[in-house]
Amino acid sequence: MKPMPATQERPNDDSNRFIPQFGAIIENIKRRGSESLTDTERVMVVQIFRMAAIIQRKDLIEAKHAIQQAHLEYCWRMTK
Repeated sequence: MKPMPATQERPNDDSNRFIPQFGAIIENIKRRGSESLTDTERVMVVQIFRMAAIIQRKDLIEAKHAIQQAHLEYCWRMTK
């Protein structure tokens, strides 16, 4: 197993900032709406919203806002 580098040496990569599937969930919501999510993905989204409300961690709040933004982008695109 490769040891993890110190925090300052880690690349600042936004794609894996949350969970590995997070980028795919956001893209699905943007392209096809929340209805396109699988049951597992829906549970993950609900858990992110619950944890963001309870824990108030910055990364969870950012994840929640990213999901909300993706949903709003989908809705606005449907109205055009």
